[in-house]
Amino acid sequence: MVQRKSSHHRTQEAITQQASAVFNTAVYRFGRFPLASRVALVFLGVLTFFFVFFPLVRFAALDGSASSVLRFLSLWFWKSSVVILVVLATLWWRYLSPRFKQTVHNTLGFKDNDYLFSFFLLFILLSLLVGVQETIAFASDITTTVSVTFGYYVVLLLTLAGLIYSLLKLLDEAKIMRKTDFMGFIQSSKKEDNDHRPDVSSLFDSDDIPEDNE
Repeated sequence: MVQRKSSHHRTQEAITQQASAVFNTAVYRFGRFPLASRVALVFLGVLTFFFVFFPLVRFAALDGSASSVLRFLSLWFWKSSVVILVVLATLWWRYLSPRFKQTVHNTLGFKDNDYLFSFFLLFILLSLLVGVQETIAFASDITTTVSVTFGYYVVLLLTLAGLIYSLLKLLDEAKIMRKTDFMGFIQSSKKEDNDHRPDVSSLFDSDDIPEDNE
């Protein structure tokens, strides 16, 4: 009996040590990401948490019977769930895998502006969520009482906040690119002016001055 307890205790210690090592490794790798990537990963973590663990729609029957909920990856929500899953997986993979990020740059051409790619995916997600709410608003008074839940509003607000953040970053980077292009244009203009300016130093070259023969 004592040996069983000792073996069980050692197994628990091994599991705890392994979990602690995995956690420390994850924290270390997370700290190596740039600040913008860390903010994006925290945002994606919160967004994914509410998508997975909170229902999106609640159905309450008119006769007062038990209500039901519609969740992410539910059978009746599988088409929209596939789109949401692809969007979330792409965003996660884009920040966690440099190789996938490079593949996106090479195939889709988002090399100079990564926020445009995030804006595009979040816009798809927001359009889907708005479409769900519009459909529920239309069908709410037909056979059952249908309403969106607290989790839906949190997901909607998070998606909207991410979309606005990506848009602001897009505008900032566009402003920086315009400024950089303008400075490059000025420098190239100055260089062309210097290249076309006549060299007057050769007029005073002593080798070209004729000597006075007395």
